[in-house]
Amino acid sequence: MVYLMVGVDDGSKLDNDDMTTEHFVVIVGMGTDATGNFFLFYDNAVANNTIGTSPKNKLYCKCTDYKLQGVGDIANSYIQGSAKQKYTVTQIRETK
Repeated sequence: MVYLMVGVDDGSKLDNDDMTTEHFVVIVGMGTDATGNFFLFYDNAVANNTIGTSPKNKLYCKCTDYKLQGVGDIANSYIQGSAKQKYTVTQIRETK
């Protein structure tokens, strides 16, 4: 399994040079459910490991809009406290 670090836009203040990414998560798997195709991610912004590694942390492929977006576990206070209350992938980092 290859894990991918991806940058996400969560609507917070843009302090990074690229002006698109405020946070990073790690994609650890993929699948399909009733909502569609998704990538499972781990979020290190929450202190609770169960929430950070929840099977509800999904980034869905919005293919017609060329986006990967998701809201994650409802108990993830980092996402719920962000301006957009969802993550949109803005960068994919090379795995070394």
